[in-house]
Amino acid sequence: MLSLATLNATRAQRYHALAWARVLQHGGGALLQGAAGVIGAGVQGLIVGPVVAAAVAMAALGWPGPARAARERWQAVARAHRDFPLLNTPHAFLGALQDTLAIALVAAHQGVAAAGAWGLALRYLKAPATLVGSAVSQALYPQLAQAGCTVAGRALVIRTMGLLALIAAPLVLALWLAAPPVFAWAFGAEWRSAGELGRALALYIGMHFIASPLSVVTLAWNAQAWALKLALIGQALFVIALLAGLMADGLRGAGWAVSLAMTLYFGWYFFSLARWPVEGA
Repeated sequence: MLSLATLNATRAQRYHALAWARVLQHGGGALLQGAAGVIGAGVQGLIVGPVVAAAVAMAALGWPGPARAARERWQAVARAHRDFPLLNTPHAFLGALQDTLAIALVAAHQGVAAAGAWGLALRYLKAPATLVGSAVSQALYPQLAQAGCTVAGRALVIRTMGLLALIAAPLVLALWLAAPPVFAWAFGAEWRSAGELGRALALYIGMHFIASPLSVVTLAWNAQAWALKLALIGQALFVIALLAGLMADGLRGAGWAVSLAMTLYFGWYFFSLARWPVEGA
């Protein structure tokens, strides 16, 4: 529901409301989870906090939805674009399944401490991609929808890709140089291994940082079926690389194997978008 409200506000270019909603959702969710921990609300508090924050964000965006006069138009749009939920829903659930399966595999091979290090590293290393990616995609999607699958639209994608790569490169370098001591300083000496894992995952995190905002490109170009097929290949590569790395060199080996496999995968994804057949080419 929050995603629908966000897309509705994006279409209307209500960026001020979108900015406030993002702060209320993520900042409010974190504050409510912290408060739940203080009062001892346990797992229930961890669940309720983000739900309440999402409801407040929806209110900031002016949800619940369109006026009655616009409902027929919305229903017609929903019928015309029914491929979006039909193809993107399994895509989203498979992505969540990949993360869950990764934790289970690490725990089974290396123990719960290693699973904790894996979860901690990915949670904090992917945070910039989540925040920047959502902001960039919200601005990129309406421009791509207006430009269509044209030479101008493809040029916009290539420029966005290059800008994101310029931002990602120093982040990857910083992780290579400083991840272990930074993790030890921030979370305690016992979490230095998570920093070592962060160093191994740096290239994957950088590629994910670039790819995350570009997920809207296939939506704008009506290529969701292609994106779903490619995602299945990528998820299979991720799991295979993770298993191979775990068996070869434990948690560190898993990180390097995943980075190598996903760099190849994302590289093909970027190349495909840059060479996408468009009108007027």
